[in-house]
Order: sequence, then C-alpha cells, then structure tokens
Amino acid sequence: MRRWRLAPALLSIVVLGARCGGGGAEGGKPVARPAFDAARAWADLQAQVNMGPRAPGSPGHDQIVAWLQSQLAQYADSVVTQPFESKTVLGGDTVYHFTNVIGQFSTTAPGRSLGLLAHFDTRPVADQDPDPAKRHQPIAGANDGASGVAALLEVARALKSQPPPFPVIIIFVDAEDSGDDTVGLPYGGYCLGSQWFVQKMTNLIPDRAILLDMVAGDQLTLYQEGYSRANARPLLDKVYGAARRLRHAAFVNAPGPPVLDDHVPFINAGLPALDLIDLNARQINYAQWHTTADTPAHCSQDSLLQVGDTLLEAIYRDL
Repeated sequence: MRRWRLAPALLSIVVLGARCGGGGAEGGKPVARPAFDAARAWADLQAQVNMGPRAPGSPGHDQIVAWLQSQLAQYADSVVTQPFESKTVLGGDTVYHFTNVIGQFSTTAPGRSLGLLAHFDTRPVADQDPDPAKRHQPIAGANDGASGVAALLEVARALKSQPPPFPVIIIFVDAEDSGDDTVGLPYGGYCLGSQWFVQKMTNLIPDRAILLDMVAGDQLTLYQEGYSRANARPLLDKVYGAARRLRHAAFVNAPGPPVLDDHVPFINAGLPALDLIDLNARQINYAQWHTTADTPAHCSQDSLLQVGDTLLEAIYRDL
C-alpha cells in the first residue's frame, strides 16, 4: 500500500451516482450467513509470511502465485489467471512476470456482482524504516500484503459452504506495491495489477468492489477512506452499517484521508469501489507500514475477525 498523500491528477476523480442495490435474500427470506473462522485466516497470514518476501522476481512471489491458485481452486466455482509483464518503478529495466488470480462464486446467480480485492505482493524496500541501514531490505508484509489475502481466503471458504445470493468475484491483484508517488507516472507506478485487470478483463469486471488493505494491524482503525466516501457512499454505508450492527469497533463512522490504492482504477472505470484500510483521521494508522517491522507480531487475529465477519454480514444481509 502506498502513501496516503496523492498526486494532483488523482484528485479529479468524479463522484458517481448511487448505484448500489440488490439484497442478500432469496424470495424475501434471509440467506444463512456462514461464520468467519479467524484462526484459519490467521494461519493463512502466517503461511504467507513464511514464504518470505513476495516482492517482484523473488522466490516467494512465485510461490504465492501457485499457492493462491491451489487455494482458490478448492473453493471457487472457477479460477482464472491473468498473466502480464511489466517493469516497475523500483525495478529499473527489469521486466517482471506478474499474475492476477481470480476466483468466481455463484456465477449463475441473479443480481449485481461484487468484487472483493486484495494485493498479495510485498514492497521490495522498507523505505519507511526508522533505521536507514534497513531501508533497502524487502518487507515481510504481514499486514501490507498478507492480511487482505488471509481475510479473503477465509471468506472464500465461507462462500463455498453457503453460496452467496449474487455473483462474487475474489481478485488477488499482483504488482501493487512497487511504486513511488514522487514520480510522474499514472498512479505513481502503483496498482499495476488492478490497472491491468480493469483494462483487459472486461468480462469479469464486477458491478461494485470492496478492497481490503492492511486489515490485521493490532491497533486496527478503519476510518472511511476519502475516495470511497466520494464514489461509493451507498456501498460504504451498508458495510459500515453491518459493522455497527455487529459492534465491531475498528470501523469508525468518520471520514479519513483519500488513499491511492487498488480501488482507484475501478473508480476511474466508473465503478463504485470501497477501500477498507487502516487509517486515522489524517494518515495511515499502521506504524510498521513499509518497514521491516511489518510482521505478525504487530498483527491481530481479532482484527481479521472484525473485517471478515463484517464482510460476510454485508454479503448475506445487506448487499
């Protein structure tokens, strides 16, 4: 996940009209909501960290791509991959092989489809580390990388046990975190996988989307991200309403700053997209962001529970 301070060009994102609708019921009756198993999600977070850094070109990157495909294949109706090649801001002239991994659920169900996103790559450098000697080291990415994936894999298991009442697409995006917001590139060179997805996978683009990024911090605070409030307010209200009903205190019903993240390419493609990300009222809340301290020691199983439980509540009760 990149800096919260954004390039001026991104401030031109327009506010979309309300497009959220539908409902989590069949024939007017509520659909049974499966439980979110936070212990399994926590095990998936640790499994990713045990692969080592998942930065472009690393052994861990190849390993997690294969792992995600095998995991999703156990739960989804179908799994699609989107391979692509690209240079990155941090990689110089090296051309990397990337892969978005996509799982589809309830593909034949009626209603408006929902995309659930998380990036799985990790930042190649710990450029925010308080120790200058460590700033060229890769990060472990327990929160910034593994947390959203862990939460969505457990959501995938739940969707398998009780198919959702409308189509759901889980999108694990690659090549998110190798940008630099000081360079004059679209999106600062971040969000490559989500850009490729919305540009090339037009047959799989959902009607609305929810992004998870840094959702396992042990001081998790989910203020309402600025672009989400401007462009996906009905969707945001439903998700935060579900959290309030469940008394999940990490969700704060107050505005936070706008963040350049994987939801922005979806917004720029004309879709309402919501970013659930660890923010306070002014900036990123996670002190270990882009440092060598982004490890499971600073993450919480309860944070994963609050986010995953809220997602399932929204899917089966509100959306």
